[in-house]
Amino acid sequence: MRILQIHSGINLNGAVRYAALVSRLLALRGHEIVILQRPVVDLGSGVALPRRSSAPT
Repeated sequence: MRILQIHSGINLNGAVRYAALVSRLLALRGHEIVILQRPVVDLGSGVALPRRSSAPT
């Protein structure tokens, strides 16, 4: 499935962290994720993926 996440905020808050984590877990399950965000927010460095991220099938 192709999924588009749109983040309009300028801060790295809890909702953005949650959406980024869910996006990473969905990508691990084979989904294509695109995140549209403002250039001032760096999701890659702000959200760490858990070491054992086994998503149930």
